[in-house]
Amino acid sequence: TALLRPDPALTPLLANALADLADPLRSRLLGIGLPLLGLDAARVLASDPRLAVRTSALSTLPKFGVAAAGDLHAALAASEIPVVLAALRGLGELADGASFAFVLAFSAENQPRELRKEALWALGRIGDARALPSLEAAARSDQPALRVSALLAIAQIPGEEALNALGNLFPDFAGTALEGSYLRAILDRGAASARHGLQPFLVSREPILARRAALLDGLLGDPAAAPGLMDLLPNNPRSEELLEALAHTLCVDFRDLPDPAGTYLAWWRDHAGKPASSWFIEAARGSGFQLPASFAEGGTAQPREAVQVLLAILESGPAHLRASATYFLHGLTGVDAQVVLAETPMLEVLRRAQPWRDWLGG
Repeated sequence: TALLRPDPALTPLLANALADLADPLRSRLLGIGLPLLGLDAARVLASDPRLAVRTSALSTLPKFGVAAAGDLHAALAASEIPVVLAALRGLGELADGASFAFVLAFSAENQPRELRKEALWALGRIGDARALPSLEAAARSDQPALRVSALLAIAQIPGEEALNALGNLFPDFAGTALEGSYLRAILDRGAASARHGLQPFLVSREPILARRAALLDGLLGDPAAAPGLMDLLPNNPRSEELLEALAHTLCVDFRDLPDPAGTYLAWWRDHAGKPASSWFIEAARGSGFQLPASFAEGGTAQPREAVQVLLAILESGPAHLRASATYFLHGLTGVDAQVVLAETPMLEVLRRAQPWRDWLGG
């Protein structure tokens, strides 16, 4: 009845009816009913003595917008961890800058791990760069779940400062079991931003950093990674990871040949002195795509025709050219979008290509 004919007076009856239900049904029904009953009704249930009802009601408060922020702030003072977790989650969903200080307090090292993890997520949603010191500290903790949460939070914060923070964290993740999480986080900023963050480590004096940066940056189609990859090849001629990075970076795929490493070395002797655009032009021509002369000359004055061809290669050309196509698309348009890799499903390829199609339309 409360759901069909909303009346705030029915709030206690609704709470009683839902109290014995299990989640997610209880929260789903409250999520439907409380917006109909109004914020005052939600506040009543957010103070209900029954823990299950209270946490479910708190999860619904963000639907009322910043008007509910004060109630979520108050819930942070609760002694029950599920209540505080629900409040932090709600503040993250609101992404209200005025809640920054409230959430930041729960990211401290002395907080329980589950609360700290939720606070890190909420700080990423709020997107305030003042959280970066706390997030970087958590990203260097000894708890993998916290480290990943902090990484993903940093990736959500806009601006050069957050991108630099991700770059500074590369030595803490390179070559570890969490390297994939690091790559996923930095790629959230866009493929060009990821390449920008990895490039400084291509010339690192620490071999492990230079190696991992070259392999990861190579997978993103960055020609700057090519010299480092070729240096690695003589001692790792059968490394599948290295050969894949070379295919993405050099725009030629010799992996199915009997001696791929030897073929790459011979190719490099002939092409190392040429601009990377020429590598891509040759590969595109060999696959039936003709880029305009302005692309070969490195000009960006009239890039539309080149962008159209690059999009055609991205969407219907050889899979090993996808990453390089995104590299050149960014160079021509300034649009930083997600990288497209050989294994990216076609529907996802089309979705990731949309920012460049929007650029053409604009």
